[in-house]
Amino acid sequence: MKLFIYALAIAAVDAQYGLADCQAFAAGFETTCGSNGAFTGPAGGWASTTLSCAISGSPSAGQPASFRQTSDGSFVTSADHAYKLCVSCYDDAGTTMIKVQTNTLPSHCYGTTGPPNYPQASNVVWWSVWNPDVTD
Repeated sequence: MKLFIYALAIAAVDAQYGLADCQAFAAGFETTCGSNGAFTGPAGGWASTTLSCAISGSPSAGQPASFRQTSDGSFVTSADHAYKLCVSCYDDAGTTMIKVQTNTLPSHCYGTTGPPNYPQASNVVWWSVWNPDVTD
């Protein structure tokens, strides 16, 4: 009976490091890759969501009257930008991995008045062991 309880305890601890746990975590992100699992090919071909941002009317006190657009940093009152993000998990020879692919642009509109404080696109692909066991 002791061995059975020990095996159950180990299985419960190992579950947090599994592929299903990683996938549940990844599902919490607002991704643009849909059910494809991960982007493939060059970043220019990755699926995106286009956001249209605008300042309308008179801004409230302390609010910016314009914002910098992502393409060239010029001050504008309306602009579009393409948000790209994919968070996926996969099994690599028994090790659960998490992968993030993004163009680093936000999933929301933004406002700023200070240079160079505005988002700029930068394609990033990053992966790591999912939730590695760091106990001794």
